Amino acid sequence: PKFREWEYFDGKCYYFSLEVVTWQTAKSKCEEDHSQLVVINSNAEQNFIQTRTRNERYWLGLSDLDTEGEWRWVDETDYRTSFT
Repeated sequence: PKFREWEYFDGKCYYFSLEVVTWQTAKSKCEEDHSQLVVINSNAEQNFIQTRTRNERYWLGLSDLDTEGEWRWVDETDYRTSFT
């Protein structure tokens, strides 16, 4: 089953939405809720996300929207030196 709720993991809350929207809309909706698209910072967090999404598609806070091929996290974490 899919859930429409906030879930707590390792000091952060995650929201898994059933609404299908573009990346930009998802980013905006998060910001309206004083949150952000997920920025993955560890293997534990990645494993939580993978387990929780179970082959469903969700947006991450990573894009190359500004410059194609140049990936950036929404919180400005350096993609080249951080967890990828």
